[in-house]
Amino acid sequence: MSINEKTANDDPLQERLMRLWRRERLRVHAKGLAWALLFLPPLLLVLFGLDRMLDLPRMGRWSFLLLALALFVWQGRKRWFLRLKPFDALHWASRVEKHFPQMGSLLINYVQIASPIPKASGSQELLGLVSQQAAQASGSIDFSKTVDFKDLRKSLKRTTVSISVFLFFCLLFGDSMSVAMKRYLGWNLAYPTETILFEIPGGTTVAKGSKLSLSLGVRGKVPEEGMVFVRSEGSESWRQIKLVRNEDGGFTYSVNKVEESFEYFFEIGDAFSHSRRDPGSVTVVSPPVAEKQSLAVSPPSYTGLPAYETKNLSSAVPEGSRLTWLVEMSSAISEATLYGPEEFSLAGQIERGGMAVKFSWIARQSGVYQLNFREREQGMEFKGQIHKLSLREDLEPRVTLISPGSTVQATPQKTLDLTVRASDDYGLYEFAILYRLNGEKNRHRISMGTPPTNDSQKDLPFPRSGTWPLRWKIQEDLSDLRSGDLIEIAVEVSEVAPNSDSSRKAVTRTCSVEILSVAEYQTYITTRFNQLQSDLAESERREMLIKHAIEASGSEPSE
Repeated sequence: MSINEKTANDDPLQERLMRLWRRERLRVHAKGLAWALLFLPPLLLVLFGLDRMLDLPRMGRWSFLLLALALFVWQGRKRWFLRLKPFDALHWASRVEKHFPQMGSLLINYVQIASPIPKASGSQELLGLVSQQAAQASGSIDFSKTVDFKDLRKSLKRTTVSISVFLFFCLLFGDSMSVAMKRYLGWNLAYPTETILFEIPGGTTVAKGSKLSLSLGVRGKVPEEGMVFVRSEGSESWRQIKLVRNEDGGFTYSVNKVEESFEYFFEIGDAFSHSRRDPGSVTVVSPPVAEKQSLAVSPPSYTGLPAYETKNLSSAVPEGSRLTWLVEMSSAISEATLYGPEEFSLAGQIERGGMAVKFSWIARQSGVYQLNFREREQGMEFKGQIHKLSLREDLEPRVTLISPGSTVQATPQKTLDLTVRASDDYGLYEFAILYRLNGEKNRHRISMGTPPTNDSQKDLPFPRSGTWPLRWKIQEDLSDLRSGDLIEIAVEVSEVAPNSDSSRKAVTRTCSVEILSVAEYQTYITTRFNQLQSDLAESERREMLIKHAIEASGSEPSE
C-alpha cells in the first residue's frame, strides 16, 4: 500500500479521491476487456483464414499463433495494463478541480499540505483550516462524475458487432472452425469439404519405362472435371493437367511411359488429395542392366567335344551339356530367377554383393529363356532380355553293308567276312550281328564289340566314321547247322550315349546265307570256277573281234 493510500484511510477527502481512483480502474478494466473481446475474434478469424487458404504446416501454424499472441499481449499491455496507474491523491485532486473549477485550488492545496513529504508539510492548524475549507467546497460535489463511462458504450457496441460476426462465422463454418482450432493445437486434420476423396494414392515406386495409373475415389459433390498438378523431380513449377471423371465416378491420371520421378496432388471440387507442401510422390527406379554376360558350355564327355565359353547367351549347344550363365549387373540385385520352357525355373546364385548372378544347369530343353530379377534398393522386380537356347541335334547313326551281296553260300565251319561303313556325329559305340534262322520270328543278336579308331580319330574317345571288317565264325554261335538251313543276317550299329537305354541304333540291309555241306560247297565252288573261266574266255573272244574290226577299218580307236 502506498503512502497516499495509507493516508486516505484516515482522511475523508482522500478516501473520496481513492473511490474515484477505484472507479477509474474499473473503467480501464471494462474498456480493456471490451478491447480484448473486440480484437480477439477478428484475430482468430485471420488465423483461421490463413490456415484455410495456405494449408499451413504445423510449425507455420504455431508461428502465426505465437505472433498473434505476441501482438495481443503487446496491445493488451498498451491498451489495458499500462493504463492502471497507482493511486496519486494530487493527480486526482487536480482532475476533480479541472472538472469542477468552482473549487479553485482548495483540494490541491489540502492534498499538498496533508502530504507526508517534508516539503509539502505544514502546521496542524493550517492543515485543519484547509481541510475544513476543502470539505465545505466539495460537500455538494459528486466526484464520480469526473470518471465518465459514456465512451465505454461505444466500445461495447463495437465488441458486440465483433462477437456477432465471429459467432456468425462459427455457425456458418462450424466444422471448419473446429478443425482450425484443433490444427492450431497441433493436430494434423484436414478441413471438411463438400467433395470427399478416398482411396488416395500415396508414395509409389515404379520401374522406368513402365505404365502408371494414379486413381482416387470421389463422393459427395462430384464435379465432371478435376485437376492434377505435377512437378518433375528437381523442378520448382507445377504443371496443371485437366482430368475427366471416370464412369465409376473417380478420377485417374495415367502415364503411358514413366521416365522420371515426380510429385503430384489432385484438386477435385473443393478437395485436395495432398498439399503442395507434402504432395504425393512417384519414384522411378531404373532397372539394373546386364553389362557383361557369358555362357560356359561343358558338353557331355561321350561327345568328345571340348568345353568352351561364349558371350552370346542365345546359342546352340549339345544336349546334356552343363551350362553356366554368368551375368554382371550395373546395379545390385537381391535375387534372380531364370524361366524357361515347360515351367522351367531356376534360382540364381547371387555373387559379388549383388553385382553378379550365376545359373548352372543341364541342357535338356530347347526354347526361350528369360532372366527376371529383383533390384536391391527398392525391391522392385524387372524382366530381363529373352534368349533362345537350342539343343544341337544328335543325328542318328548310319551304317551300310558293303559286302557280301544279297546271298552267299557257306558251310557251317566257314568264317563269314563282312564289310560295313558307319558314321555318327558323336561316336560309334558297338557293332552287332542280327540273325534269324530258317524264317524265325525273332532275331538274335551277337555283339561284335566297339569298332577300333583309326589314326585320324585317335584323340577321340570313340570313332565317328569309317569302314570296318567284321568276321563271324558261324559254327561258334550256331553249332547245329545242317545243309539247307538259311540264315538272314544284318549288321547293327549303336551310337555313343549317356546310357544304353538312350543309345540309338541303325541296321543294314539283310543278307541271306545258304548253308551247304562240304561236298555241296565244293560242287558250288567248282561250278563257280567253271563259270568264271567261261566268262573269261567269252570276254577274250569279244576283245579279239573288236581288235580285228579296228585293224580292218585301218583306224585307231579314238580316246
